[in-house]
Amino acid sequence: MLADNLSRRQYQPPPVTQRKAPFGAQLAMYMQYFDWQWSRGWDPSEVPGTGRTAFTLLFGILGFLGLYTVFRVDRGMFTYLFVLIGTCSFGLVVYLNFRYGYSLSPEITDRAQHEVRERDYFYVVSFMIWGVLAGIGLSWVWRRFAQVVRTTWPYATTAPLLMVALLPLFLNWSWASRSGDYAARDWAYDLLMSVEPYGVLFTNGDNDTFPLWYLQEVEGIRSDVTVIVGQYLFTSWYPKQLQELTSPERQRIFDPEISPGLFGEREKPDETILDLTHEQMDQVGASRLGESLTIPFPGMAVTYPAETVLNRGHQLALSIIQDSIDERPIFFASTGGLMSELGLERWAVRHGLAVKLEMRSLTTPPPEEWVQGTPEFGGVWFDLDHSLNLYDTVYQYRGIRNRSIWQDRSTLNIPWQYYALALQLSDVARNGGLPDEVVRRLEGDALEFQVVAEGGVRGAPSQ
Repeated sequence: MLADNLSRRQYQPPPVTQRKAPFGAQLAMYMQYFDWQWSRGWDPSEVPGTGRTAFTLLFGILGFLGLYTVFRVDRGMFTYLFVLIGTCSFGLVVYLNFRYGYSLSPEITDRAQHEVRERDYFYVVSFMIWGVLAGIGLSWVWRRFAQVVRTTWPYATTAPLLMVALLPLFLNWSWASRSGDYAARDWAYDLLMSVEPYGVLFTNGDNDTFPLWYLQEVEGIRSDVTVIVGQYLFTSWYPKQLQELTSPERQRIFDPEISPGLFGEREKPDETILDLTHEQMDQVGASRLGESLTIPFPGMAVTYPAETVLNRGHQLALSIIQDSIDERPIFFASTGGLMSELGLERWAVRHGLAVKLEMRSLTTPPPEEWVQGTPEFGGVWFDLDHSLNLYDTVYQYRGIRNRSIWQDRSTLNIPWQYYALALQLSDVARNGGLPDEVVRRLEGDALEFQVVAEGGVRGAPSQ
């Protein structure tokens, strides 16, 4: 198991001789992250060659001076540090074999050839070591200046040079500080509160799953919701764990006091979310349908034509929906991803940030509380009154609204979701005949979220 982790077997990486991107592009990614370390708050751009360059060169030179100083004093220590810094920088570039950088190589328009997020955290150790070397180099510079200053107290006189060490602290403070940043936590709260009691919520990956698990397991909020990350359904253990955790004796209870009046009391489900035996789960694999497959749901059925490919995750998700929908409302984190792959987006109705699966005949009139948006805004169906109630009285927006800097560009989809929600709500509010002041308020909210989604007033990423 240790060998599998070290070789990253779960990701099935190609051999390092088969590069996912040119080595020069991979090395440029490392240099990009090196450039961020010393003065990111000075210039918000992700790419090098900005106002940060002078500071990057300064601390780069100090680091080399530190290596030189160690070489002069202790050859054994020099060898150790040289190998260590080389392994944690150049060696990691070779070993990790990343695709093109998330925010680099814009000429490569296929996003599948880019990393899905910035990968600077893989190189943290090398940046820490370089910081130590830069400190040694700065001490060397201080000593040299003290040797040429003709005063009674040469080291005290030249000590202000050591203030250079404070530059990264001050130049990175605005970018590094996460004080008051509850964005991930409050987004998770808002999404979970959008789900009805004992609901099943399908997510699309790590980013929209881990914050939910934090809120449930650490803060104990909405632990009644069964959060299912689609990718984990491909494992052998995860569907079995879900089955056990949702059995009547282990199903966690909904607390109506978390938001009084929002949902009221609900009965705990009598069945687990999946009726398959462990042996049947183990036998589920990818398959291409030889003939049409019709899956019945309450009130209607969904047909998948012949030649449709359903992988293990698709089949298990459909089994969970079919076995659960009588007792548990089914929600998705978005209409894209798994919901779209299963061809169920036609039955999507937005409840604030979440999307509820409403299996009904599409030829019959919808309930009065449902309002459809115009095609320009996606034509999405909303449970309007409930969504506005969530938006105005339940949701929390700390670290999401009126934020001057959004540091991580790869997570800008969080404020973009709120921008889209406010904009679409303004549209369906207009279509639903709500007063103009409600529509204008929501449009104004959308503009505020848009500023944050573009990086904030002080941290807009370069385009």
